[in-house]
Formats: sequence, C-alpha cells, structure tokens
Amino acid sequence: MCDDKKIIARKVAKLLRFIAKKIERNPEILNDLNLDIEELPKPVKKRSRSNVIEINVFEIYTKKGEDGLIQELEKLSISQLKHIIRQNGFDPSKLSVKWKKKDRLLNLIVNKVKSRSEKGQVFKNYD
Repeated sequence: MCDDKKIIARKVAKLLRFIAKKIERNPEILNDLNLDIEELPKPVKKRSRSNVIEINVFEIYTKKGEDGLIQELEKLSISQLKHIIRQNGFDPSKLSVKWKKKDRLLNLIVNKVKSRSEKGQVFKNYD
C-alpha cells in the first residue's frame, strides 16, 4: 500500500510540474481557470545567509580574554550573535531566539565560552 502511494505521489508531482511549465509558457491559461490570484498562497521567503559570520569565539577568548571577546562581539548584529549561539549550541532550549537585546545575547555567549573554556582547569593544576 505504501509503494502505491509513492507511485501516485510521483505521478501527481510530475503532472503538476507539467502544468506549471505550460502556465509559465502561456499565462493566458489562467484566465480559463477563473482563479483569484489573491487567494493563492504567497511564496515563503528564504532567510538570507549573507548576514552569517564565521567566527571562532573560543579562539578569540583564548587570545584576547573576556574583554577582547566582548569587543569583538559588540561589532556584530543581533542576527549574527544568534547565529553564533545556534552554531555553538549555547542555548539548547532556544529561549534566546526571542531575545531582542544585544547585551543579553552577548552575555550568554561570553558566559558559555568562559565556562566551556575553563572546564577541566582544576585537573591541569593538579600535581
């Protein structure tokens, strides 16, 4: 039964692609269908990735310390800070997605970098 549904789905998709090509070549076909263009669903915009920045916050913290990391992060936009949080898994609960204040995002990043970087330091000083 599942294979039949897949076959039917492929045939319907192929038919819809064929119809779409015909309509793109001859838009007058839409007049015969009496469609109200306003009722058609609007296409979903894809998120722009041009604002994405590749930055190694752990390297900056190691080289420049907490103050240096804060200075570098202050140069970034809110969306870039959120990208760093997602990229590094700093907020598994995803609460920071709703945050609008740059300081709050910046503090989350700094605290997570600091705690992860200092994790295990006790054992390094052990003789």
